[in-house]
Amino acid sequence: MTRTLTASSSSVFVEVPYSTQKRIEDSHRSGNFEFDVTLDIGSLYLGHLLRVRSSRFTSVAEALDWRDKQSKGKRLWVESYLNEMLDLFHEDIEDRLGNLGYGYIDIDDQRVGYPRLLKYERLSPEKIRVTFEVQGRVEIPEVEEWSSPFRYASDRRSLIRLASTMEKGSEERRAILAGLKVALRNRRQGFSHKTAARNDKRLAAALLKYLREIQDESQERMGGDPAFGRGGKYDPVSDVGVWVGKDEVKRYSDSGADVILHYDGGGHDVFSDHGDYAYMGLRDYRDHVEKLGEKYGYDVEPLNNWSLGYYYKGL
Repeated sequence: MTRTLTASSSSVFVEVPYSTQKRIEDSHRSGNFEFDVTLDIGSLYLGHLLRVRSSRFTSVAEALDWRDKQSKGKRLWVESYLNEMLDLFHEDIEDRLGNLGYGYIDIDDQRVGYPRLLKYERLSPEKIRVTFEVQGRVEIPEVEEWSSPFRYASDRRSLIRLASTMEKGSEERRAILAGLKVALRNRRQGFSHKTAARNDKRLAAALLKYLREIQDESQERMGGDPAFGRGGKYDPVSDVGVWVGKDEVKRYSDSGADVILHYDGGGHDVFSDHGDYAYMGLRDYRDHVEKLGEKYGYDVEPLNNWSLGYYYKGL
């Protein structure tokens, strides 16, 4: 299982090795476990990390060239910076680990020998990729029937897909979705409700940001005419919105989704599979909002012709 967070010119990837999955599932107890972290670090963060402005180097590329040349095997200098890399991306790494579904994970207390460098690559003159192993303290909640998040996520996805094939409003569909809501609520209480809710808000913020990008693109395409931009008369997504939070979602839908993107007016043409854009073969906008869900760890299912439901997989 992998989670990804992209920030500026750098990215954070977190992976759970199979050996760690087995240890957690077999023990069912809190403890220290190993996780693999991959950082794609671009020029913005490398400049800060290598203190290029206060050094004799004129660019990040020059600083990297010098270190690669001086360091045998191109690894020694990276190892000396691992702790600083961990500090620099500490919050992002913990967020990714926290969204894996095991409960609270703390990487503050690293044992001797951690972080441990696994691989270093030079991706471009001013970008590197570093993979290293960290140790995290996993606090697994004490619940009567704790099950692996990998197994739970698979079962939940199967039920979501089954419900999507059933007739809207049917008793069978309602029963499956109602069961999903109860199971989700129980797991959020057993694991980290705050982590899950925080992730819902992040996805909602990303969706709203993308709507603003569509509005700005529309205005620019029409020669800067504000009537085609944010809040204008011809704003293409003026009626599109996001429902997030259990109270708001429950008020408008019984789908069991964690986040809902709704587009029941003009936005229907932009995002719906039955809208004008879809008939013209233009799916870029729809594909993007689905990929945003996948990026933040959600299964995405159409609830009807005017809304998409996002179901969090991390629990």
